[in-house]
Amino acid sequence: MNYIESVDVEGFWGRKKVSLKLKEDLNFLIGPNGSGKTTIINLISAVLRADIPALYAVQFEKVSIRLKTIGANRKPIIEVAKVVDKKMGSFELRYTVKEKSSDKGRTYGVEGPYDERLYRDYRYTRSRRYMEEGARLSSILSELVEVNWLSIHRSSSGKERTRRRDEEYESSVDQKMHDISLAFSQYFSLLTSKAEAESKNFQEHVFLSLLDQNRRGGDVLGQVVAEPEDKSTVVGVLRDLGVSNAKATKSVNMHFSRLDEAKTRFEQNSGITLEDAITLSDASRVSEMINEWRDLQSKRRAIFEPRIQFERIINTLLSGKELHFDERNNPKVHLASGDKVAIDVFSSGEKQLFILLGEALLQEDRPVIFISDEPELSLHVSWQSSLFENIRSLNGSCQVISATHSPDIVGAFHDRVIHIEKCISDVH
Repeated sequence: MNYIESVDVEGFWGRKKVSLKLKEDLNFLIGPNGSGKTTIINLISAVLRADIPALYAVQFEKVSIRLKTIGANRKPIIEVAKVVDKKMGSFELRYTVKEKSSDKGRTYGVEGPYDERLYRDYRYTRSRRYMEEGARLSSILSELVEVNWLSIHRSSSGKERTRRRDEEYESSVDQKMHDISLAFSQYFSLLTSKAEAESKNFQEHVFLSLLDQNRRGGDVLGQVVAEPEDKSTVVGVLRDLGVSNAKATKSVNMHFSRLDEAKTRFEQNSGITLEDAITLSDASRVSEMINEWRDLQSKRRAIFEPRIQFERIINTLLSGKELHFDERNNPKVHLASGDKVAIDVFSSGEKQLFILLGEALLQEDRPVIFISDEPELSLHVSWQSSLFENIRSLNGSCQVISATHSPDIVGAFHDRVIHIEKCISDVH
């Protein structure tokens, strides 16, 4: 996969040129209202996702996005040129995709109506074909980049939104939470399947070890001077093998009693019986089983680490409540009262936090280009300073491109700030 190395836009807002150099980890676009930072990240996202309606909505002549292949000296290029034919009353978007900078590239054209409102109108007869072209292009581009575009709706400055717009906002956020919750359930179910496969391998090893005759006498007698395994550990292993707690405890107590007697006779040089030899052999097998079980626990912890880490991070930010996943891998809010309720009880800021961190986790450490517009909206100031540090903890491979007004969002990453007004120049 690739990350973005640079972005160049010609004809931006008519006679302006945009030139951005991006870092492969964090990039914060800052600038006053109306400076173009949101329009630019919208344009970057639209180009990479082949969002044809969004491309029609932004005034530009040509966009060139230079990528950098991770772990290789290859630099693919994605170019989009907007050709306007006023006489014919139409646009044409020409995509050129180059696998490397020296390639001639493949060109794809999407023709649309001059009035972009018609493009967005599904009733417009030809618009369906244009949307299909966009989907085909998106599939081609996804082989080069994976984009996660997150834009939380914003209220109009200085004006109250109508009740309908408020409802639409809440509906979109709640729908996003529902989608992420469903994705969590599917992802964690896969982790559970991996853990169960490791448990099955452990059980097979234990059963096959019963037929293993490669033990030497010295190994068995070495069990006499070795420290015995903790009883509770052995009980835990048996429970993992499906033995009830009562049966496991009884069997373990009997085994340790026999082992103590055998060790006493051996240490007193009073000779050992056949039963003692069998007990010592059993103890050697138990010790090996415990080692395998500890290895299993280590593997299980590694498998479930994404879920554990997500819970740990979000719970350090929540107050008066905690988030945990139930046995079906559905997120539940644990209140201080002891009640377990649905995540609908989250405040608007908590919902946004859940969405932002959830998106990062679900990227599964892939090199995703994570684009966000003013993520600080609705977030408590104390959350803002650690937001992208937490996002990078959940996916250290993602490239973040974020437009923001908040110095708290930037935090300690001042060297990753891009002043957007310095990247836009007039062309005479």
